[in-house]
Amino acid sequence: MQSLRSTGRNVSGCRPASGRRAVHVVRASSRFADVAQAPPDPILGVSEAFRASTSPQKLNLGVGAYRDEDLKPVVLNVVKKAATRCLSQLKRLARALYSNPPTHGARIAAEVVNDKELFEEWKGEMRGMAGRIARVRGELQSALEAKCPDKDWSHITRQIGMFSFTGLTPVQVDNMTNKHAIYMTRDGRISLAGLNSAKVDYLANAMVESVRNC
Repeated sequence: MQSLRSTGRNVSGCRPASGRRAVHVVRASSRFADVAQAPPDPILGVSEAFRASTSPQKLNLGVGAYRDEDLKPVVLNVVKKAATRCLSQLKRLARALYSNPPTHGARIAAEVVNDKELFEEWKGEMRGMAGRIARVRGELQSALEAKCPDKDWSHITRQIGMFSFTGLTPVQVDNMTNKHAIYMTRDGRISLAGLNSAKVDYLANAMVESVRNC
């Protein structure tokens, strides 16, 4: 008994013309001569269209998800080429985004500084914010000097800005976190913008305890 798998995918390795002749021969002597052949696999049409295309940038992505004998995915060269081209386009888009940030922030700033009333209000708010941080610095230094007078704490007020280096070691910082639930970077830097007058005494006590015991 002769049998032939009727399919649109060429798994035999023979040329399509040879395959068609084989079908006619088998159909002539087969009991399944009236069985309709399956429609062509769409992927074959993609391959034919690819071969017919004259574009120098063509890439055949119809096939590329097969695996080898060890079940490892096979990445075809056409897929690698497509990935390279896609990456170059993504880089081009990213470059445009990162090099040209949104302008609404600059427009808001321009609106403020070009309006005398708004500009004066902004300067008042800046003085209030900077003044609060400077005041907290002074309060922290005074508390530390009162609780641990044998150590120089003048670096607290010699620094400016939102952050301050406390001079604590990594071991002391770990103690601050584990024992007092005060979190900071392990180089001893703290954010004074997150400190208020009500918490100064608690922070000073924790720092002194860490310095003396660690």
